[in-house]
Amino acid sequence: MPVRVQTRSFLALLADLAHTASKDPDAGAIGGILLHTGRGEIGDEPGRTDLLVGASTDRFIAGHTYTACAGQLSGTPTLWALRDVKSVIAVFKASAKADEMHAVDITRDGPLVTIAEDPNLFDDGLKLQFAQMPVDDYPAAGVYRNLNRETADRVENQAGRLVEALPRTDYPSSKLDAFLKVATARKAPLQLYRTHQAEAILVQIGGTYRGVMVPSRYEPDGDERRPDAEVHTPDLEVLEALQKPQQPEPPKPAGRPGLFLVED
Repeated sequence: MPVRVQTRSFLALLADLAHTASKDPDAGAIGGILLHTGRGEIGDEPGRTDLLVGASTDRFIAGHTYTACAGQLSGTPTLWALRDVKSVIAVFKASAKADEMHAVDITRDGPLVTIAEDPNLFDDGLKLQFAQMPVDDYPAAGVYRNLNRETADRVENQAGRLVEALPRTDYPSSKLDAFLKVATARKAPLQLYRTHQAEAILVQIGGTYRGVMVPSRYEPDGDERRPDAEVHTPDLEVLEALQKPQQPEPPKPAGRPGLFLVED
């Protein structure tokens, strides 16, 4: 049975998940996007609907999102190589831009995946076929457990001592950049949930995107409750004295708006 999905939301899902997939050409299974179907609610819409769901990871970050569809994929989840994901976006981007109601059908015949326009609407419609990657080596269970994990505010170190949480958390800039790109595309704030400097950081962007990021580890050197880079200030009293108080605006004369006042 084919799965039909609105092309714009489908391409947006693929583009968002591409940011958290591994870009290493030798990455193997994690250099792809895992897709499956399920049923659930979207936002405030009442009732459950078919969902096309995706996840991706490079082992240090992971992303997960979903969109409405019609139909269910049978069998195990399907794993698409990043190069094929980029081809899908390139082939159907123009159609999605021209028609917000444009939709495609996703079918699977063994390892062969086909993305095609509705044959009843387009006699010579666009069609793209590629072979899915073997899903056996994909760390799907670990990805989903970490996306939905509970984090602790006290963590045991290698010596077996419980370490309390400190305010400082080191974010790997290259990994944080992936989530910033998703937030920019979705025009939504990047929400970061952290409990401890050594614990995974949970991410939410909008109502349907979740992520997780492994922070950069560091050994506390001192209190770590404020930055230790120096702030070199000028004479603040002199600067404050130079600031002129704002003058109140003069009252506007009474009269009909838009007319000159003429004295009798």
